[in-house]
Amino acid sequence: MPKIETNEGYLSVSEAGELIKLKPGTIYNLVNQNKIPYHKSGKRVLFKRSELAAWLITGEVHSSE
Repeated sequence: MPKIETNEGYLSVSEAGELIKLKPGTIYNLVNQNKIPYHKSGKRVLFKRSELAAWLITGEVHSSE
């Protein structure tokens, strides 16, 4: 299980991909299927570290989108 810091802040698709070891294309597919927690700022897709950590553990999606 990867260690994820709880330092709150938003991550880009690339940063989230590096953190959870997935390619950006895979991340976008998960976003389009609402299978990963995400937030939108305009056209940007962003991720909270804490939500990604919870998603990795439980597989549940709790996003404000």
